[in-house]
Amino acid sequence: MRGFNELVCSLFSWIPTCLSTYSVNLVETNRKIAMTTEKRKPELIKGAVKIEKSSSLEKLEDLFIQAEMEARTKESLEAIRNGEVLTLDEFIKSNKEWLKKTVTK
Repeated sequence: MRGFNELVCSLFSWIPTCLSTYSVNLVETNRKIAMTTEKRKPELIKGAVKIEKSSSLEKLEDLFIQAEMEARTKESLEAIRNGEVLTLDEFIKSNKEWLKKTVTK
């Protein structure tokens, strides 16, 4: 029986290492994405400044709005799947508390 226990312990001993490695990789990936995003913003702004047709600017604005709405929708759907939701009563209570804090400032 001792051999079995040692086997189980050795099999599960790698879990903290894997989780730690996964967390580090996830943080590094998020940093790279953030850096890429921050580098791309000025490039997009420079490109938008060069646009002369108002119809092109309107189309670009529509694309920005669409991309932001899609990202928010994805986040909302993930939150719903993860059970990160409020009941209507909780939402109303939260809003009332926020309003009290905001008005009293």
